[in-house]
Amino acid sequence: MVYVLISDLMYGDTNKQFKARVSRQWDYHDLNDETKIFHTDLVLLDEKGNSIHVQIYPPAMIKLRTLLQEGKVYYFDSFSVRYAN
Repeated sequence: MVYVLISDLMYGDTNKQFKARVSRQWDYHDLNDETKIFHTDLVLLDEKGNSIHVQIYPPAMIKLRTLLQEGKVYYFDSFSVRYAN
């Protein structure tokens, strides 16, 4: 599988693949209702130590948040690179 480093990702990319380790994972939830999760956040690290902050929103969040584990390495595709809020 051909993949790029995180440092090679550019705004607007949608069809690239990269390999990274999940360094941190947490849920961002409603301050008044902890059962309502807005999105799952990740910090990912590639083999060169480059990092990226990722936000996964519903409906993908529902499936992926239980599959991804801190410390494990994954191949990522089917995403879009956008500027942070």
